[in-house]
Amino acid sequence: MPRWKIVSAVLASLVIIALGLVLIARPRQDAAAGSAAPLPATPFSVDPSGLPGAPPPSATGRQVPPGRGGRDCDRTLRASHIVIPALCVNAPVVATSRIREGALSIPEDVRRVGMWDQGAALTDKAGTTLLVGHVHAPVQGNGALYDLYRSRPGDAVYASDSRGTVTAWRIAGLQAAPKSRLPGSVFAGKTGPRRLVLVTCGGPVVFHPGYGNVYQDNVIVTAVRYRR
Repeated sequence: MPRWKIVSAVLASLVIIALGLVLIARPRQDAAAGSAAPLPATPFSVDPSGLPGAPPPSATGRQVPPGRGGRDCDRTLRASHIVIPALCVNAPVVATSRIREGALSIPEDVRRVGMWDQGAALTDKAGTTLLVGHVHAPVQGNGALYDLYRSRPGDAVYASDSRGTVTAWRIAGLQAAPKSRLPGSVFAGKTGPRRLVLVTCGGPVVFHPGYGNVYQDNVIVTAVRYRR
């Protein structure tokens, strides 16, 4: 390969890392070559002030209100869990941190969701709480956030911390972005507007040196805190 092509490939990889390749998988969880994960058919961003509200459950151990369509799924909110009734998401949340040139480690178990340990806590008054999870793993199957692409404006999100404190949110935005152009705002941390951001993978599978086969895109959901 000509030297200029090698240099270009290295620079491209550095750009991807610098912008935050949010979802990386250990080698045994790399995406299968030729497979693809769904992307949103209709991305949206709505004014949160017009979203409907529903009171959050008073404590963990109770069922949250059903989502649109009344789907039959587990709606019991436990400590350190996230529940999205409309998508039948009910998953444990564990802490995760940045590794390898700033990329974010994702729980190996695709049924778990990682919360960035440098982001805002669920009960904070400002900043971004970042939750991430695998969309699919060849051996394990679909991840907890596989259906994130199906989100709609106003869908409720309930999240609880290790003490059982419950927070309620409404989805106000859905987008897909190439990993090479991941919005830096997802790493806003403890400052800025109060938001909950959920990220998983999507799109076709591509090969990145040093990472193996990875999904080309990220599916990103933004939710705002419910207020009475």
